[in-house]
Amino acid sequence: MLELLPEDEIMASEPARRLSGTMDVHEFEAFLEGRPQQERWQLIQGNAVMMAPPNLVHQRIALNLRDLLTDGVRARGLDLFVYVDVGVRVPTAKNFQPQPDVLPGTAGCQLFGERFSFVAEVISPSNTRKEIGLKLRRYREAPDNLYVMIIEQRRVFAEVHARSRNWQPAAIRRADDLVELPELGLRCVLGALYWGTPLDPRIRVA
Repeated sequence: MLELLPEDEIMASEPARRLSGTMDVHEFEAFLEGRPQQERWQLIQGNAVMMAPPNLVHQRIALNLRDLLTDGVRARGLDLFVYVDVGVRVPTAKNFQPQPDVLPGTAGCQLFGERFSFVAEVISPSNTRKEIGLKLRRYREAPDNLYVMIIEQRRVFAEVHARSRNWQPAAIRRADDLVELPELGLRCVLGALYWGTPLDPRIRVA
C-alpha cells in the first residue's frame, strides 16, 4: 500500500524543477503562458514542478487505459471524453494543479478539468512516494471523484482507491485479476493495461 505522508513533506521529483513555493492556480496559469509549449508542468503544494517526459512504456499504459475506459464510457452512454495529460483542479486546494495521465471529463474552453469521476497516475521512476501520497489525498477531496488508480510501469501492479470503500486501496497484482469501475463501464483484466509493453502477459517466453 502506498504510504500517505504529511503535506509539508512533499518533495519534487528529479529531474523536475521547482519554482516559487507559494504559487496558486492563477499564478501558475500565468506562469505557463510564458513557457514553451513542449514543456510539461504541474503545480504541487504551491511549487511549479517541471515533469520529465514520459517514456514509451508509460505512454502505452496510459493509452491502453484510455482506450479501455473509452469503450466502457461509450457502452454506458455517458457524456464523457477520456483525456490524457490534462491538468485538474480541486476546489479545496488552490495551490494544486497536477497533470494526471488519464481522466474522463466533459469538454470546455479551460485548460484543466474541475469535475472528474476518475483519475489515473502511471508511476514513473522519478515519482516520490511523498508526491503520490499528496496527490492521492487531494484527488480524494474532489467532490465528484469516485476513483483514483495508481499503476506501476516496472511490474504488473495497480491500486484502486474507491470512494465507495472509504478510499481504502485495493491492490491488484496478477495480470488476470479484474479491474472493475462499474460506474464508468470499465471491466478488464489488469494485464490489458500492459498490452504492447515488455510486461504484456500475452508474450510467451521460450
